[in-house]
Amino acid sequence: MKDAINILKKHRATVDNFLISTINLNHLEHCDEHNVRSIYTLMPFLELTYQVDETFKQTSDYFYQNRTDSTMKGLTKSYLFDKVKVPNDGAFISNPYISSHTGNACITFVKKNATGYLVFDFNLFKLLHHIRLIETNTLFARFSQVLYMIIGFALVGYALALIGHACFTFFVSFVAHEVEEIGMIFTPIISLTLGLAIFDLAKTILEQEVFSKSYSMEENRENRIFGKFLISIIIALSIEALMVVFKIALSDYDKMINAFYLISGVALMILSLGLFHFLTKNTNYTKKPSANE
Repeated sequence: MKDAINILKKHRATVDNFLISTINLNHLEHCDEHNVRSIYTLMPFLELTYQVDETFKQTSDYFYQNRTDSTMKGLTKSYLFDKVKVPNDGAFISNPYISSHTGNACITFVKKNATGYLVFDFNLFKLLHHIRLIETNTLFARFSQVLYMIIGFALVGYALALIGHACFTFFVSFVAHEVEEIGMIFTPIISLTLGLAIFDLAKTILEQEVFSKSYSMEENRENRIFGKFLISIIIALSIEALMVVFKIALSDYDKMINAFYLISGVALMILSLGLFHFLTKNTNYTKKPSANE
């Protein structure tokens, strides 16, 4: 629901104009059993409609998409209209909320007519999908979700394998009393770091694309994901460079230039990451609207 609300806030003028023009251009001035089917055909994202008079007494049944409920007819709805200010020649559109009738996220459109008020409750997700602000329930979207799930769980399995290998390697080395070897200390750490980086990537894919599908992208989210993954890789390479330095220092100083090349490469990656963060931060800052816009 949070994503849908964010999209609605960003495109509120578009949504409001679409609803007002749809209702006004089709001259929807009343709702009864004779025209309710045509109303739902015209607006498939509608989930409930009814009428009240000038004193906010309900004068019609509840008309749902597939059923009619007459139990509320004749009851007063004044408590619902306390904060509704409808212009005499206009309409009122509420903020999004959870409907007590359907349990779905919706917005309410109230239009004044000759005898009182006409009330429409629109399903927020279906409305945003209808005007192409979000894409849901498409064949490709479901295929993408399944594919992301397979890739995400495969990455989780690979990360767990790396972590298990690191723990097993260190345990075997400890039992065999080979922990004096510098490689036996750093190799498991490298595997653990890479496993953490891969698991963090898999976690992000599963959260964003499988279990909690995001219809709107959080600001700078891709950059933060890329930055976290690259930081983990830099840490692993830094540990590898440190291990190479120790090995060369203990055996052959003539090969120290190779360690220098590796450390220089890590330093270049760090500088590149810093430049990337600097440029993306400035780009996002310039995109933010000013207070006067």
